Amino acid sequence: MTRDAEHLSDETLDRLRAGLLAGEQARAARAHLEACPACRARARPWADLAEPVSPAAAAALAEGRRRALAAARRPAWRRPLLAVAAALTLAVGVGLFARLQPLQSPPPAEARLAAADPALFAEIDFYVWLDQEAGGGRQETL
Repeated sequence: MTRDAEHLSDETLDRLRAGLLAGEQARAARAHLEACPACRARARPWADLAEPVSPAAAAALAEGRRRALAAARRPAWRRPLLAVAAALTLAVGVGLFARLQPLQSPPPAEARLAAADPALFAEIDFYVWLDQEAGGGRQETL
């Protein structure tokens, strides 16, 4: 409630002006405001603006503010509902994308060998035979 343990904070002054403090907090803030010239000087510009309003009108305005703030706090259930809707939309979108655009993976080794050109293997066999004939069938090591 206090800024330097001796003065009212700006938030407390605003809440007091708006009529949002109740009970002991409101009484303590008003008592401090009457006793402290520094806090009174900070609150004076707003008090000057509120003077032309009658006490009945000020009470009605304060009640209207309380109702407006209470109404503004009510739709708290919408945030979790919107978060669930966003998560479901994201999940459906990812699922549809995966279904319509399957991931391309390389074919298995058997499929690659079956699709290879047989003439390539015939040429390799020829060179292996030629090497064996030239080298006498022995393998050289380096």
